[in-house]
Amino acid sequence: MNTYVERFRDADRRYENIRCRWNALPTAEARQASGLRQTLDSTHDKRQSAAAALLHDAACRHTIEQKSGVYLLLDATGRWRIDPVTFDGAPLLGYDNGALNEACEHDGNDPDGECDVLTQAADTVELPTAGELTALMLSYLCQHDELTNLDLDELSDQELDKLTAHLKAHRRPPDS
Repeated sequence: MNTYVERFRDADRRYENIRCRWNALPTAEARQASGLRQTLDSTHDKRQSAAAALLHDAACRHTIEQKSGVYLLLDATGRWRIDPVTFDGAPLLGYDNGALNEACEHDGNDPDGECDVLTQAADTVELPTAGELTALMLSYLCQHDELTNLDLDELSDQELDKLTAHLKAHRRPPDS
């Protein structure tokens, strides 16, 4: 039986083999002449598809973690401020070694190594952008009645009004 774990392992192995061949080529011209670009793209797409299927099937059985980093700058008052480069629209940076499964508790009952393979598949998922992370954090705070932990004292009245106007303008219509 071809499980999601086996499908991802196979797709990942194929992609890594092609990627290594691609990276071993010394110049852009050699890469162009090799004809590997289409194969590289195709194996990447198959790896992404296999990862998505595995994540959909197995993520609920394991605890996979990742962190996202936000760049901060120390200002003249000695306070930390968000570095504008954080909001460049690119995914945030995470752990140097990728996703972790250290908090997963499956009591050693993971015969096919699903947890480790799932952790590897999780690395195919881009981390959120700073804007997406902000929305995720606000959603979490609202869902878990944690808004009291949100320190809004730093925001001016003008900034609060701007935030309120933005939230109202982007509000989803209520479910009917």
